[in-house]
Amino acid sequence: MKDELFEWMIEESQYKRKRMSRDRRRSGTRVDTDGFRCKSCGALVLRATFLSGVLNRNHCPYCLWSRHVDWQRAGDRMSACKGRMRPVGLALKRDNNKYAIDTGELMVIHACEECGQVSANRIASDDCADTLLTVFENTALLTAEVRASLREAGIEWLTEDRINIVYRRLYGTEEVGRAAPAGAAP
Repeated sequence: MKDELFEWMIEESQYKRKRMSRDRRRSGTRVDTDGFRCKSCGALVLRATFLSGVLNRNHCPYCLWSRHVDWQRAGDRMSACKGRMRPVGLALKRDNNKYAIDTGELMVIHACEECGQVSANRIASDDCADTLLTVFENTALLTAEVRASLREAGIEWLTEDRINIVYRRLYGTEEVGRAAPAGAAP
């Protein structure tokens, strides 16, 4: 069945005169939906890229819970687990700037409640900043098992001594405190 589907995809791509990407051939077909219902809070989450700024959306922007859908890389949707993934901390995505230690994109770390796998996901533009801050503040409550899994996966979580980085990424200020709303008097 899988071979027949793969052959059909090749024929379709040739018919449309489009070349299939190598990643698409590896991961098989991709089910494109308008959104999903969060398994934690029940909110309807839209997957539209223009709203979130990310292509592979698998976490709720309101409660930040995710679902274990990716197996080897972001967007492959091949995991058999499908367990709920708890947001457990924040990390910075490593970049190639060897001179700056506090650069990189802010990522949310998830731990699967079923199998224990951990992963870091890009924060979307519509993710709730206050919820992200709460996840950061609760990082001190990480269990030894989750900390060991993070070390094993090579993920370095942000600790409380780097709170200024988190505020800078979330609110555009280094002050430890809530940012003033736009247009508010100083």
